[in-house]
Amino acid sequence: MRVLILSPGDDTGAVGIQIKGAFDRWSEDIQVRAVRNNDNYARHPFDVSGWYNNKTMVNELYQKADIVHWMEWFEGEPTLWNRDYKKPVVLHHHGTRLREAPALYRVGVERKAIQLASTVDLLRYGPEIRWLPNPYNSEWLKSFRDAPHGSFRPLEIFHSPTNRAIKGTQTLIEATDALEGYNLTISEFRTWTDSLVLKGRSDVYYDGPYGLGNNAVEAFGMGIPVIAGLVPSQWATPQTRRHMIDLWGDLPFFEHNTNNLAERLREFAEDPNLRQTHKRLGLDHFARFHNEKQVVRQLSAIYNELLQSS
Repeated sequence: MRVLILSPGDDTGAVGIQIKGAFDRWSEDIQVRAVRNNDNYARHPFDVSGWYNNKTMVNELYQKADIVHWMEWFEGEPTLWNRDYKKPVVLHHHGTRLREAPALYRVGVERKAIQLASTVDLLRYGPEIRWLPNPYNSEWLKSFRDAPHGSFRPLEIFHSPTNRAIKGTQTLIEATDALEGYNLTISEFRTWTDSLVLKGRSDVYYDGPYGLGNNAVEAFGMGIPVIAGLVPSQWATPQTRRHMIDLWGDLPFFEHNTNNLAERLREFAEDPNLRQTHKRLGLDHFARFHNEKQVVRQLSAIYNELLQSS
């Protein structure tokens, strides 16, 4: 089976190349190519970059593909390439696009796509959307992990917001400003590798709302405890929390609410057993859902289901 992943953006392209790498390592039956169209400061690795500049090549990949796996939305249809409109389609949602344009779900239904979501909050946009964890190479992630501080004083807190307004950044700054003995590193507009290096030196990762995107998953895989909570957000809702518990059985992060972050940080810093508990919870969550072999099995079943139903 041949699968072509098409990603309009660099961040979604990073998920595409992670999926390709996972299949390259763990599947002999499914060949994946991943194309992204944009590049930004993160400098994620890529397979094919800039589809407008590689139109002939991508056209050939499209014609050979058994399945087209679109990241976020059908960019350019029908004018970007010559298409037969008979390719089975996966529509893979990652956040902002679906939140801003919920009608994308209906587009996916009309195209008879299997629809996936990388974060649990997106399940509320349509009953046919399924959660697909993003895959990671666990050994590679662990290679970024420095030895943890023995005393955890000061507590090294790492936060890497893609958008401060929706990631709870101000809440975190106000909480740490009110405390002593805590170092807060906020990483913005760095390359992906540079951020992973900084993250590997931290004692705890702060992720704000319950979206739990790639940054938190990377921390889980490194064995770094994660603090997240029900902060004001369109997706950090009690409904999202219930979805997580239904899917996972427990919450893999140390939970806070809008009013108690400083108190929870202090509790986390002063209790080594609490840190170890949430380190184990994060590692277990990562192993159950985000390891490459698990995601390859899950996505292989989805691809085969789509082919059989087409």
